[in-house]
Amino acid sequence: MQGQHLLQNLNFLCSGIVQNLLAFELDTVGLGAKSANNLLAMAQPLGSVILCLCFTGNFQRLRTLGLKQIFTKYWLIALCDTVGGICTQASIALIGSGIFTVIFSSIVVYIATLNRIKFHRDVSKLRWGALLIITSFVIVSAGGAIKGGSNFLDTLLGICFALGATFGYGTVYVLLNDLFEKDKELALRTNAPRISQTFLLLCVALIETFANLLYFVCVVVPMWTPWVAEPMKEKNTSLWYGLGMFILLVVVDGSHMIGFYFCTSFGKVAATSSGVNKALQAAILFVCSHYIFCSSHQRQCMNTGKTIGTIGVVCGVLLYALDTKVVALFGGTGGTDEGGEVIPGTTGTAGRYDALNLPANSATNLIDADEESCVET
Repeated sequence: MQGQHLLQNLNFLCSGIVQNLLAFELDTVGLGAKSANNLLAMAQPLGSVILCLCFTGNFQRLRTLGLKQIFTKYWLIALCDTVGGICTQASIALIGSGIFTVIFSSIVVYIATLNRIKFHRDVSKLRWGALLIITSFVIVSAGGAIKGGSNFLDTLLGICFALGATFGYGTVYVLLNDLFEKDKELALRTNAPRISQTFLLLCVALIETFANLLYFVCVVVPMWTPWVAEPMKEKNTSLWYGLGMFILLVVVDGSHMIGFYFCTSFGKVAATSSGVNKALQAAILFVCSHYIFCSSHQRQCMNTGKTIGTIGVVCGVLLYALDTKVVALFGGTGGTDEGGEVIPGTTGTAGRYDALNLPANSATNLIDADEESCVET
């Protein structure tokens, strides 16, 4: 299991960086220039379906469950995930992949707040301090983006879309929390097998893919020339290059979602690893965007505001994820309970909750036996 943890965390980290760079590249070559064509947002659920069907047993389970039951159970998760995907691509098109990821790293703020409201699970005072740090430096980062040659209205809209992506994906975290809790209770009462990560992802992604394909056929195909063909022609982009990059994005997006679902079910280390992972994505992507796109896109270049904001956000996310270690460093010995108070003699929230503040054992045994034998993507 240690190898699988490392593999999926590396998958989540690397694919998260690459998917944003690919999305921005497809924007610049015209394929994603018109966000209304929804092609880049469609890549994520489509890739998830294709890759998840490669896992042994998922197709048979899908036939057993039936499409009606899938929609009834998972439509809200699919809706929030779709909103997150659309907002992500619109934000990247407006403000670039670097600043988007910095703003999106504040998703931990939203998750903590929603968990407190919905599940009455508070975080420690140190973590709330980290949330204030993250929020403050997001504003500094946004200011750096405005000064970096971006149009003010585009930047403002891009920031709003990035916050919309945070809302959509953050809500998915909390909805998965509720689903995993119910699944655990059902398993305890009836000894029923627990749902696997890839099968859950397959169910959610199927709903999204159906909606996206319906939109593609009814809206995008009639508008193909002004929304896709003309923007690509203006950028002198060949059809084969655009198609190849899109297929690559589909694979990377699907792999990223598999890594995401696995990383939210790793129990004790999930809070720390997910927080560090997201911080690393923010830091590495900003630097990558600068070196890859700065020469042709001024808004991707580093400046003082972006640099200070990025460092501040990364430090805030790390402080949020590593709060118990920081407490121990200064002589503390406890963690935090749901009310945010220190519990003497415990190992802290990192030992009691995962990234969703779930009980430690609620999502650690979700992998079916036949799935463990599959090659991970």
